[in-house]
Amino acid sequence: MPLYTLYPTLRNGLCDTFQSVELNSDEHVAERALSALEQHPSAESVVVYAGHRKVMTRARIHRDLAALLGRRRLELPTEA
Repeated sequence: MPLYTLYPTLRNGLCDTFQSVELNSDEHVAERALSALEQHPSAESVVVYAGHRKVMTRARIHRDLAALLGRRRLELPTEA
């Protein structure tokens, strides 16, 4: 199984922690990135790498927009 490294990133672009997880494939990365955002409330996004390959960046949606959409927590991908 591939090893993925997730970097919860703060608003200022810094990352003060990381998580390494084995997943079956890239298809499971988005769900794990959402879980990392849940575990790190101060993170604005999570950047995920498999080795040197950037797999995705998952950003937290702004609270006001989430409220407007009628959802308490809503995350959207920003780039791959």
